[in-house]
Amino acid sequence: MSGRSLDHHVGAVRRFNRSYTRRIGVLRDDFLKSPYSLAEARVLYELAHRQKPTAGKLLPSSAWTTGISAASCAASMSAG
Repeated sequence: MSGRSLDHHVGAVRRFNRSYTRRIGVLRDDFLKSPYSLAEARVLYELAHRQKPTAGKLLPSSAWTTGISAASCAASMSAG
């Protein structure tokens, strides 16, 4: 599979995932009555399930594909 074709397929899967998560409501702030947004919960999951996590290792992971910045995530996590 060529790089361009792979990029197209990855983009299609990401669009589907965003559409589906919006449709089923998991992006709502009150989903599961959690004080954390989906992005914050994903970061917390990554931190809890990795050995010696660092920002450099987390940034390429799927937890950061939502477009949030490390600074905004750290600020909202320390505020809670």
